[in-house]
Amino acid sequence: MKDWIQEHSNGQEDPTYDTLQGLVNQAWEAVDERILTKLIQEMPERCQAKLLVESVLVTNPALGPGQWNKVAKLPCFTAFLANLHASVGWGGWAG
Repeated sequence: MKDWIQEHSNGQEDPTYDTLQGLVNQAWEAVDERILTKLIQEMPERCQAKLLVESVLVTNPALGPGQWNKVAKLPCFTAFLANLHASVGWGGWAG
């Protein structure tokens, strides 16, 4: 959304409120409905992934905030992601 607005703002550094509101509305109109539907369908899995990461961080005090790379390599999380990708049919996400 941010990138779309920047690309379509004609280089305006400080757009007016009305201009920005118009750009935001246009950006939402440009979003393919299939993308939104897919995001909605994936939300339960995304929430489960977030809860899993939080539980791993809580049960492993050595892994503090910002330790995503370590959590992502844990067997329980990699297995979860494999199941998620298989069920959703999607190769990745920006969690």
